[in-house]
Amino acid sequence: MQALGLDAGLRIVAINRGYAPSTPFAPADLAVLPTGGTEEVKEAFLTARGIEIANFIDAFIQKYDIPPISEDGKKGGVGLLGWSAGNTVTLSAIANFDKLPSEVQSRLARYLRALIMDGEKSLFHRSWLTAYFNHGDLSKRDPKLLSLAAPSLFRRPTIYSMTAEDITELIDDSVFEGPNLFLLMPQHLAAFRKARFDRATRAVVPKMGVWAVVGDSTLSTCILAWWTMQDEDAGNGGGFINFKMTEGVNHLIHWDDPGKALGIYLEAMT
Repeated sequence: MQALGLDAGLRIVAINRGYAPSTPFAPADLAVLPTGGTEEVKEAFLTARGIEIANFIDAFIQKYDIPPISEDGKKGGVGLLGWSAGNTVTLSAIANFDKLPSEVQSRLARYLRALIMDGEKSLFHRSWLTAYFNHGDLSKRDPKLLSLAAPSLFRRPTIYSMTAEDITELIDDSVFEGPNLFLLMPQHLAAFRKARFDRATRAVVPKMGVWAVVGDSTLSTCILAWWTMQDEDAGNGGGFINFKMTEGVNHLIHWDDPGKALGIYLEAMT
């Protein structure tokens, strides 16, 4: 993905708090989640993660002299992409935009051109998470037509195309993410709604489009989440989110079909 991005004039910067060499979480931070903690403590934790993302983007812009969005909108700027559980923190970054210093808000408003949500998070075993599914007619939006338990045989799960070295390099089970983030669901829902539908929040990043993308061969839960987002968008008057479903791809499009993934992200950035 990153190599293809450079060829297309897109620089991809991947950040994931907890993976080396990022700063590890303090034990006290992590302890509040599996042990319960109060809803206020959980909200503060998720808010802090979102502000970290926003501050990183702001610092990166200044350090590397990134150009802002051009007047014609064709060049410059930054897109914020969350994949799977990563959507939790990217949405928090936008939802908590009003908590940033005014100069940071002003600067990021000139740069943020897209918020891309790729495959809302799911909690499954790796082979299940990376499988392909033959669903029924998705245009009917009928949950009964989703394949819940029988992965398709038309393409093997992504995990089986990875070598042992790939898995060791890419996955660290000791890192805080995935299951623990499911303990923040009420906070994530609040951030989801504020980042996408709150007019005051959207007004401070007027050049930022919002996209929800999903593959038609992905997990049933991802498609259900995508439908739910469509319903919420319509319930708020519509037009807040651009929706795109791509044929023949699963939850790991960026690994199995990086060129196709890049095309989707570039479309969202345009």
